[in-house]
Amino acid sequence: MKQARTVCFSSLLLTLILMMQFTGCKSDNNSTGPLPTEQLAPPSNVTVSLYAASGTGASIRWTASPDQSASDFKGYTVITNRVDSLGSTLGLQDSALIAKGDSTFHNVTLDAGRQYRYQSSVYSVRNDGSRSQAATSVIYAGVYEATSNSKIDEFSNAASAKSGFGWDPFTGLGTQYSYSSSNSAMIDLHLRSTGTGLNFYSPSAPAVSITNARQTKIGLIGTGQAAFDKAENLEEPNLDNIAVAQDNVYLIKTQDNYYVKVWVKSIVKTGNNSYNTVSFDYKIQPMKGLRVLKSRH
Repeated sequence: MKQARTVCFSSLLLTLILMMQFTGCKSDNNSTGPLPTEQLAPPSNVTVSLYAASGTGASIRWTASPDQSASDFKGYTVITNRVDSLGSTLGLQDSALIAKGDSTFHNVTLDAGRQYRYQSSVYSVRNDGSRSQAATSVIYAGVYEATSNSKIDEFSNAASAKSGFGWDPFTGLGTQYSYSSSNSAMIDLHLRSTGTGLNFYSPSAPAVSITNARQTKIGLIGTGQAAFDKAENLEEPNLDNIAVAQDNVYLIKTQDNYYVKVWVKSIVKTGNNSYNTVSFDYKIQPMKGLRVLKSRH
């Protein structure tokens, strides 16, 4: 009897093994992923552009997967999460499926409070629902953007000249000030003529310092819209003064560790003024230590 039970158990075990072998071959087809790269290539070069002129949002772009031409390739899933400074997920912000051939970008609406960090992941997706490994963006956050030509005047003895400018990171508002010690707590940027032209200055720079001046660091990003929209690999600003030129885009770090982009749109003398006025657009990142934007915090 014991031998019969042993034979029966062995037969049952063999049957289970054979069933697992035959059913197991279908598991890959039903998988939702992530699949190995050699089975389904993910997209690449995920980039982020931030905008806030008409609301708060981000445009997520990517380079198409080399497998996109396959007949069973459906498109791309774009998932945006709210994250902490290390990229750990705190909650879902947005999820979308972009059909192949429709586009290689997706616009995400961010929270108006701008207090959150975000990270977007893009996946290749097959018709059966299986998906690739993730191609992931940098960590980013919403910005305040002003495109109404804010102004700062060249330093002058004329009473009308206001050669100081400062930002409130909590409201995103920028304000022009007369350059004086009484306004020093609000001024992040100063404009003054040198022997070779106009310069932006940190208020604490020795050549222009006023009492209780704030310390600002300034750097050049590049020129035009591309520099204004550049979102990654921004070099840390480290100068206390820099030459000003039309169409240049500058990155400014305030004393309180907030980052601002300034895009010079014009340099003119208005009316009967003897001094120049610089008009500019700006973006301000209302989150300490996060450049507009940078790859790590």
